[in-house]
Amino acid sequence: LDRKELSYGTLGPSLLEYGKVRKFSEADIKAVYERIYNPHAFVACANMPRLGANSVLSQEQIRDLVAYVMSPDSPV
Repeated sequence: LDRKELSYGTLGPSLLEYGKVRKFSEADIKAVYERIYNPHAFVACANMPRLGANSVLSQEQIRDLVAYVMSPDSPV
């Protein structure tokens, strides 16, 4: 999420200012949560791990991540 990171922009789209340039509906927020929880349900060969389905992150942690990425006030 930070241009200073070694892997910035090498896997997937940039999330820089993701929440600032978009307006989200409740359905959009739910879809992002579900894609973080189990991205393989949407793209079978996704490189992103199943962060919720494999209990890597709790539901609360996923909610926090969604809020961080989608908030217009987020530094992302």
